[in-house]
Amino acid sequence: MDRAQAGENRPIALGRPITDYPPLTMKSLWYSLILALFLAPAACSKYDPCGDKKCGDACRICDPDDSACTETAEVKACNRNLVCAAATGSVCE
Repeated sequence: MDRAQAGENRPIALGRPITDYPPLTMKSLWYSLILALFLAPAACSKYDPCGDKKCGDACRICDPDDSACTETAEVKACNRNLVCAAATGSVCE
């Protein structure tokens, strides 16, 4: 006999009861807001070395705003897929 036949219509709880989680505080909400406002835009503004270039234009892998990035001495150019790659031969063919 299953629960419906026995007259029990109580919902079945899955996972931990809601009382087992720590309560939200203003401090935790404030930190969440700060993270959302300041970290999300940085994640969305990704550097694209060929974003405003056309095939054959010189490019650099390192973001000009990233002082920790070290560019290699290899000459690079935007290829036909607008990806910054080694400029060997004709990158646009």
